[in-house]
Amino acid sequence: MLNFWLDSETTSIDPNKGFAFQYAYFGEENGKILFSNEIRLRPVNAEKFELNPEAFAVNEIDPADLLTYELEETALQKLRADLK
Repeated sequence: MLNFWLDSETTSIDPNKGFAFQYAYFGEENGKILFSNEIRLRPVNAEKFELNPEAFAVNEIDPADLLTYELEETALQKLRADLK
């Protein structure tokens, strides 16, 4: 059986104010890792979301770095490709 594991990092714990800016994941079958990846992304409308300083401190990321990440639509194509 294929197992899929995913972890996300967000800008806030409130789902109405924050967004996921990083996904790390892997797929494994019978104890063997078949694929893994880490995706850093930003939504098209990032300015409408809360950027909680604690979230960035925990992840040791400068909030300005978000602007350098791929747009959500493009970044998630990697996830879709891995899941095929």
